[in-house]
Amino acid sequence: MLKISVKILTLYMLLFAVAMGHWSCRKDILELRPYPVTSTELKLFLNQVPDPSTEASFNFNGLSQDMTLTTQSGLRIFLTDVDHLFETQGNNPVAVSLSSCTDLSIEVTVANKRGDIISRGLSTVSTDNQLLESIGMVEVKVYCGGSELQLLPGRSLKVQLPSSVNTDNLTVFAATYDADDNFTGWEDSGQEIFKADWQAPNGIDVIQGYEILISRLGWANCAKKLGSSTTSSFCANLQAGYTGLNTQAYLVFENSLTIVPLTFDDISLSFCFPNIPSGYPVRIISVAKLDGTYWLGSVATETGTNSIQQVQPVEKEAQEILGYLRGL
Repeated sequence: MLKISVKILTLYMLLFAVAMGHWSCRKDILELRPYPVTSTELKLFLNQVPDPSTEASFNFNGLSQDMTLTTQSGLRIFLTDVDHLFETQGNNPVAVSLSSCTDLSIEVTVANKRGDIISRGLSTVSTDNQLLESIGMVEVKVYCGGSELQLLPGRSLKVQLPSSVNTDNLTVFAATYDADDNFTGWEDSGQEIFKADWQAPNGIDVIQGYEILISRLGWANCAKKLGSSTTSSFCANLQAGYTGLNTQAYLVFENSLTIVPLTFDDISLSFCFPNIPSGYPVRIISVAKLDGTYWLGSVATETGTNSIQQVQPVEKEAQEILGYLRGL
């Protein structure tokens, strides 16, 4: 009996080995490789995209009078009634007098290029999933003794933002975040934006742009809703192994500063967004890190109704991808 059982067991093992060999040779079966989570590494990598000139920092040992801050690009921030302008953050905010703040720091960041918006983890989508057409974004942060401040209720900052774009009907959108401080979209403040021109730092040239009022510190977006009444879903289908844990994908509009994040869907295994208007020339861009190497996907197409586009990422050197994003 034992001999028969051993023979039967051996036969089953041989049949299983043959079946597995046949299964592994089938061309219609995709091999799924469990890649590690690289989303944090990818975020740090993309932080290298923006040019240092897009950031400026102003430091003061107390500030007792009104002042206009001017960056290298010509952006201007107007500080008025400085002892009644800011307060501490938290549940019980306390007014902060800038004249008595001996360690005052004001940080300004601008994002008016597609690659900069992507690299800073932003987009041009409102909190109700409406697409926005932007002319640029600016972030203002104020610190006293290393503690971040916020504007007092009813106070605002006037900012003049350089821009060569000529458009109307712009309003200020404020950035919103979740409990983990992740960007979640733009909230329309209803604050109208006006065209303006002012003297450049060299005292000779004239800068054209827009004048805005910011009532909430952090990122502010000068934008308007992308006019379209008919929308549908848009998806980018990458190869197996590319997921939201190792890949970032975006829909970049060609003729406007409109950046839409494509979110990975576990059911369709595609990167999608639900509300995309049809008839717009766009480019699907994906950046991934797998097995220690970087992969770039880039496909030009036009939005349609319930579109599903195939994207074939290509392995690239890190500097190639950074250069590509800077040139968007």
